[in-house]
Amino acid sequence: MINPTGLLSTGAAGVPSLPQSRYLFNKAGLINLNNLYKFNQDLQLRANLSYLYDQRDQQYSKFSETYLSGQTISYSESQHNAINPQKLRTQFNLNGNADKYYLNNNFVLDYAPFKTSSGFVINYVAANQILRQETLDISNEFNYRKKLKSDDVINLYSYLNRTTQPEILNITPGLNADILNNGNSYLGLSQYIKIPTWYTNNYASFAFVKNNFVQTYKAGFNVQQQQLNSELYRTQNNQQTELVSDNAVNDLDWFKTKLYADATYEFTNDKLKAGLSLPLSYNQINYRDELNQLDKSLHKLFLNPSFNLKYQTSPENYVTANYAFRNDLGGIDDVYRGTILKNYRSLFANNAPISESKTHNVGASFNFRKAMQMLFINLTANYSDAELNTISSYSLSNNTQQRVVLPLSNHIRTLSFSTNASKYLFDLRSTVNVGINFSQRKYDQLQNNERFAFNAQTVSYKAGIEAKITSFINWSYLTNFSVTDNKAQIANGIKTNFQQLRQQSTLAIATLKNVYLNLSAEHLFTHQSTQPNLKYLFADMNIKYKLLKMKTDLEFGVTNLANIKRFDAIYLSANSLTNGTYYIPGRVAMLKATFNF
Repeated sequence: MINPTGLLSTGAAGVPSLPQSRYLFNKAGLINLNNLYKFNQDLQLRANLSYLYDQRDQQYSKFSETYLSGQTISYSESQHNAINPQKLRTQFNLNGNADKYYLNNNFVLDYAPFKTSSGFVINYVAANQILRQETLDISNEFNYRKKLKSDDVINLYSYLNRTTQPEILNITPGLNADILNNGNSYLGLSQYIKIPTWYTNNYASFAFVKNNFVQTYKAGFNVQQQQLNSELYRTQNNQQTELVSDNAVNDLDWFKTKLYADATYEFTNDKLKAGLSLPLSYNQINYRDELNQLDKSLHKLFLNPSFNLKYQTSPENYVTANYAFRNDLGGIDDVYRGTILKNYRSLFANNAPISESKTHNVGASFNFRKAMQMLFINLTANYSDAELNTISSYSLSNNTQQRVVLPLSNHIRTLSFSTNASKYLFDLRSTVNVGINFSQRKYDQLQNNERFAFNAQTVSYKAGIEAKITSFINWSYLTNFSVTDNKAQIANGIKTNFQQLRQQSTLAIATLKNVYLNLSAEHLFTHQSTQPNLKYLFADMNIKYKLLKMKTDLEFGVTNLANIKRFDAIYLSANSLTNGTYYIPGRVAMLKATFNF
C-alpha cells in the first residue's frame, strides 16, 4: 500500500531539471541520534530519533500553452514561496538473524508539519495563499522466516499503518468570481481536507525445495479503511463565510478488503531458469457519501499471471522473455463527487465508477558478453497495453482548469526498444559505452469536450568514456541527445518537437598523498521550434583532504562557478508547452568536516 499523498498544493511550480544542490535556497538543520543494543549474538535492537527543520525560498515564473482545435489556452504565472518543512521520526528496529530463522520488526512514527506561504500572480491577477499540511504516520512491519529440517521455508508477514493528514489552503482575495461567487468580488477561499487511513496487510507463505524445483504458496489478506472529509468555503466582503456550493463538500467512507493466494513455480538448471506465478485475489470495495447521494460497492475476482524465462545460449550469452497480466483498481481519489480546489486554479471532481485497468506487458532481451575482451552488448524490447474504464475530462480556460473523471473506455499503449554496448580498451585503459533508446506512447486526452488521440515518441542517443589517464588522474565524459515528437492523430493535428543535448564531464586528480581534487562540468542545450534556444554551462570544484590518524575528512567545494542565477527550462507534453524560469542561488562555497568514530 502506498500512503495517500496530499491532495492540495500551492500550484504547479515543480522543480527544474537540475540537481537539488543547484536550485535550493534553504537553511536546514538535522539532529540524528542512534543507539544499538545487542541482546545476544543473533538478536539486536536499533533505535533512531531524528528531527529535520528546513526553510526554503523558491521563486519561479511560468508560461504555458495548451493547443486545442481553433484555440490556445494560455497561463502566465509567477510565484514566490516561503516553504517550511519539518519532520520528526522515531524508529525502533528489532533484528534477529540466526542459522535457522530470520526476524525483523520495524516500528516507525513520523510527524511532518509542512507550511507554504506564497504570493503569486496569474494572468496579471495577484493574490496570496497559505497551505498547511500536517501528517502523522505510524507503522509497524513484522517479518519472520524459519528454515525447517526439510530445508523448506515458512514466512510470516504483518504490516499495520495509521495515517492522518489534515490540509488547509487559504487564498486571498477570492479568485475566479464568475465561477465561484456568481460574478461578485469576495475576500477569499478556504479548502479543508482530512483523509484518515487505516491499512493492514498480512500473509503466510511456504516454500518447498526439491532438486531443481521451488514451489512457493502464499495466502493473506489486506484491509484499507479511509474517510475523505472536505469543505470549500468562500468569505464574502462582509466577512460572512459560506460554502461555495452544495457540491463543494465530501463526507466519503471507503472500505476495501482483499483476500489473496499466490502459487509460484520455479525451475533452475545449468541453462534454463523459468518461473510461473499465479496470484488470485478477491477484491471488495464499499464506499458511501450520503451528502452526495453515493452508495456503491464493487466485487472483483482477479487472476494476474506472470511468466519469465532465462535461457543460457552459451556460457556467457543468454536471452530472457517475460509476460505479465495485471488488473488494478483505483482508490478513493477516483470516486469523490464533491468539488475540491486542489490549487488556486484547479477544481477537481469525479462522475465515474472506480477506475479499473487491465494491462498486458511482454518483453524480451538478448545479452552478449565476451568477458576476456571486456565487451558487453544487450538488446531489449517491451510492449504494454493498458485498458482503462475511465478518462479525465478537462475544461480549460485562461484562468482555471476543471477536471471530472468520466466513465469512458480508453487505452494507453507503450512500445520501447533499447540497445547498449560497452567495451574496455586495454591500450587506452578506458571504457567506452554507447546506447540508443526508442519509446512510443499512444493515449487519449479529453479537453474542452474534444477527444484527441496522441502519439508521443522519444529517441535518445548516448555515448561516454571513462578513462584512467595516469595513475593519479581519471577522466569521464557522457553525452545524451534526445528528440521528442508529439502529434495528435487527427487531420491537421497538433505537432510539437523538442530536442535536448546534455553533456557531463569529470576530472578526478589525486594531487598529493591523501589530497583529492574533482573538477566537473555540465552543459545543457535545449531547442524547441517556437522558442529561443537555451544554453547553460555549470562547473564545480571540490577538494578533499583525509586525516587518516584522526579519522577525519576536510572538504572544500564550490558549485556553479559560472555564477548562473537564472535557469529557464522547456517542458513538452502532448499538446502543451511550458516554459519555466527558476531563480537559483548562483555560486556557492562550502567547507565541511566529517568525523568518524
